[in-house]
Amino acid sequence: MRTPLFLATFLAAFIATPSGAQVPDADYQIAAAEMALPTALKEKAGVFGHVDSVDDEMQELRSGDDLLVCRVGRIEGERLNVFCLPESMQPLMKRFRELRDGGMEFDEATETLQAEIKDGQLATPPSLAIGYAYRGADGSYGQNLDEVKQHASRWQLVMTPFATAEKLNLPDKPEGSMPWLMAAGTGFAHIMVYGDPAANLEP
Repeated sequence: MRTPLFLATFLAAFIATPSGAQVPDADYQIAAAEMALPTALKEKAGVFGHVDSVDDEMQELRSGDDLLVCRVGRIEGERLNVFCLPESMQPLMKRFRELRDGGMEFDEATETLQAEIKDGQLATPPSLAIGYAYRGADGSYGQNLDEVKQHASRWQLVMTPFATAEKLNLPDKPEGSMPWLMAAGTGFAHIMVYGDPAANLEP
């Protein structure tokens, strides 16, 4: 069974892909992470990013309060990509990277995670744990953040493991700016929350 497209997009953000991009300094990456967050959390989250090469494993750039961890990198198109997820999700993401780094194909890795979750080998985050995401346009990784935010997207994720769209009265695919359930019925299920992009970005 192939991984659903939206789930694949979510998990792909945690995989390193070959790139020739220059690594921005730690201050830049920390500032980028904070663009994903509400004001009250900007200085509390731990931040991981690249140091020498975007092809290397991410390293801690700033310690946090152990409740929220941001990972700053880039995805296809050299797009700045930030995901800030609850500490409770980190073992799941770590296991996913281990499977992929070990040579497992994407679909097989996600199916393995699903099996390990169902068997109780991996814990899912508690329902209503909140994550934050921020993504720039093509070529935005390492670019001036004041310019990046002019064409960036910001959204939030509400973790609801194994929830279904029917149970939550939500659509299971995007409809404009309405909330929707991504990866319905899986251990990765979460509500995607969008707002008016102009309202989400800082002035």
